[in-house]
Parts: sequence; C-alpha cells; structure tokens
Amino acid sequence: DDMLFLAEWGLSPDVWTLIVHHPGLPLELSMSASGGLAELLGEEAAREVELIHDADWIIFPEIGEAVKAAGGEEHSMCVAIAPESGIWAVAVAAKKKNRETAAKAALICALAAEVEADVYDAFAAKWEAFAELCEFAGAVPELWSPPPGPRAPPAKRRRLLEPPTRAPHAVCPPAPPATRMPRGSIAALVPPG
Repeated sequence: DDMLFLAEWGLSPDVWTLIVHHPGLPLELSMSASGGLAELLGEEAAREVELIHDADWIIFPEIGEAVKAAGGEEHSMCVAIAPESGIWAVAVAAKKKNRETAAKAALICALAAEVEADVYDAFAAKWEAFAELCEFAGAVPELWSPPPGPRAPPAKRRRLLEPPTRAPHAVCPPAPPATRMPRGSIAALVPPG
C-alpha cells in the first residue's frame, strides 16, 4: 500500500527476494547472471534493467520492513527492475557485487515464472544452474511440467539443493514469516505472496 514506486514504475506488488549470506552466490550463478537476463529479456531489454542499490534502507524502507517481516536481516538491498516487462526483484546482501548479481538472479526467477513453457524449456536447457534455482523455488511457468525421468544435477552443482544443515552453500526454501533465515546458507529465495 505504501510502496509508491510500484505505481511510478507500473510494477506488481508481487516480488521475488533473494537473501544472500557470505560469501555470495555460487560462481556458476554469479558469472552468468547478465547472460541469463539477456536470454529471457533480449539483449536490449536486459541493458535497460535498473539496479537500484539501497545500502541503508533510505530509498525503499518499506521493502526493508517486508524483508525483516519475512525473517531477513538488516543488510543492504538492491532492487532490480525490468521496465519493459514490469517485473522486479529484490536482493539483500552485505557486499555490493553480491547484491547486484543476486538481484539479477532473483529477477531471472521472476521472469522465468512468467514466460511460456516452451520458452522456459529452451532457457532451462541453456542455463541449467538458473533452471535448478528456479525449479527449486517454484519460479516456473504455470503450465510447465518437468521433463520425464529423473534429472540428476552434476556433482559440482548438487550442493545448490542441499539443506543448509548439510552444506555451507545452499538455496533454502522460503522461511515462515516469524523465523530467521539460516545462517549457514548463502541464499534464501522468498517467492512473492
């Protein structure tokens, strides 16, 4: 209700939020975030993505309060907005570079949830690490169904899906509103709603 920038940018109140803990996103996701955005948006629209850093929660205090209410901590944030599609995402991380790549990764998840199933299939075939993140978080097209048969990720990516109690590098399912995000994780993806 009090997020005036939503109307200014023509954005939905639904937002994917990626909370990143030290040391940051896995290299496979960090190094390919810009490419993944270009794949879903197109090169020109990907260049138009706005990344707005709010280190002290001055620009978007209402987002900061929502992050805290969802169990996040008071770390700096970056809001990523794809103006052409009206989709946005938020990343919370201590370091600027981690925030920026996490904001792109969260935006990829938000975009992936909105594309047609055949577009998502082509994206998933090319960008397997992002597909793994999207699928684990439920950020997939409404009518999409996974390919038949088990799809075991390569060993080097298997740690993305392990619970934080077993690995220091994990993507965590959304936490219930009144709980803290796990400290052992580097990323907790919180879906809209």
